[in-house]
Amino acid sequence: MPNSQSGRTDAAGTGLRCHGRYEKVLRLDGGHKAARQALVALLLEAGRNQDAEKVLQDGVKGKPENTEFTMLLARLQVARGALEQAGKTLENRCPLPTRRPITRHFSPHCCSARIATRRR
Repeated sequence: MPNSQSGRTDAAGTGLRCHGRYEKVLRLDGGHKAARQALVALLLEAGRNQDAEKVLQDGVKGKPENTEFTMLLARLQVARGALEQAGKTLENRCPLPTRRPITRHFSPHCCSARIATRRR
């Protein structure tokens, strides 16, 4: 029976192999949403939030229809205290809040964050 340390090592090794495969898929097809989602999930699990932000930024460039990537990118920006940047991310890339329910729920948080930033 493997010990828990061995299990974590095996999982980490598998994650690294998958990480490389997802990056390869994205080099071949930058619009492959499932590969991008999986890569972002692996990066976040590994605590590599800045790398996850970069992968998300690449996923939303010129593609406003990638709302889920935009929302997650903005959330990561808010989490690291970049409130103004998160607000710009949403303003520049998200459709009007009335068109997408998730945006309507998240926008008030960024709006209040932007207001707090402006008061400084």
